[in-house]
Amino acid sequence: MTIDDYDNLPDEMRNAERWLLWRLEANKNPSKKPRKVPYYSNGSHRSGQLDAPADTANLSTFVEAFTAAQNGQYSGLGFALGPDGTGNEWQGIDLDHLSDHPELTYVVDDLPSYTEQSPSGNGVHVIGYGKSFISMGSNPSGIEAYSNGRFFTVTGEGSGIGSITCIADFVETRLRPLHSTKVKTSDNNNQHEFYEQIAAQTVKDLRSALLFMRADDRELWQKNGHRLKTLGEVGRGLWMDWSATSDKFDPNADSNSWNSFKPTHTSYKAIFTDAQKLGWVNPMSNDASSNEKDSTGNNKSGNSFVRVSIADVFTNPPEPQKYIWGERIPYDALTLLAAHGGTGKSTFALQLSAHLATNTPFLGLATGEEA
Repeated sequence: MTIDDYDNLPDEMRNAERWLLWRLEANKNPSKKPRKVPYYSNGSHRSGQLDAPADTANLSTFVEAFTAAQNGQYSGLGFALGPDGTGNEWQGIDLDHLSDHPELTYVVDDLPSYTEQSPSGNGVHVIGYGKSFISMGSNPSGIEAYSNGRFFTVTGEGSGIGSITCIADFVETRLRPLHSTKVKTSDNNNQHEFYEQIAAQTVKDLRSALLFMRADDRELWQKNGHRLKTLGEVGRGLWMDWSATSDKFDPNADSNSWNSFKPTHTSYKAIFTDAQKLGWVNPMSNDASSNEKDSTGNNKSGNSFVRVSIADVFTNPPEPQKYIWGERIPYDALTLLAAHGGTGKSTFALQLSAHLATNTPFLGLATGEEA
């Protein structure tokens, strides 16, 4: 462990006095996996009432924790979640055993705030900061989320978005419905439920297709629920996500509706069929229409190069580029005006627009189509 491993830590975390150390220790129950035991930088075991003044007073700075970790007695650094006295709380999401939960793949892609790999390499940790929410403990969903009473290991590996944001809304709208699902393995007759297994790409395609449909269409909403029910938890995640695009979305009520669906003679493939009727084309597939040729032999979909004659290039050169301001901004083309915040982009654009409207030079350069 070197200081360079933590280069991507957000400043908000680095500067917060919330740091701990942790050590992997054998579980008293030999049948269970080892425990990650937290320690203060002074070497004492973290104990007592968590988040109480006596506890927070022993939390340290990043530098103090990192320095203490150099003695080789600890497995890594930890970060304490919980209130910091400002009315806000440090929050965390733990998605564990991702290889066993393919339905969480699309959730990982949308995670907010600072993200990184867990020590196992088979999970993702998220650190956020904002309002409190009710904790979600460990269950078969593979999802945990806390805003107090816990600490997260910090590896600095595989870090994603760096800016710290509040994750409470994401927890409530995206994760809690998935976390609250009871995994049913059998019914009273000991008959197991079997679900279709689909590739990650198919999950992405389904998400794309669903965006072409209105979730506030009650009949369609129910149909797609039955269709996606054949995919089990993967389908539930897709359906709840799509349902959230409607103003009528109610996580608890919609979760109960999902549990009531009993699909017969249908499957997720019907979603693709209906979406195509609405104009959806799978962006990741070689759809048959993409191979149709127009009268010149070019691809109709626009996804291939246009064939031109070399002779035409020499005998019919392109028209000279027109500009609306000097040779800075081309006519009939997209132009990006970029600069740091507060440096006058808006003022500059307004002044340029006024000169364009009156066809008068701006900063010594002509304006208008003939510039």
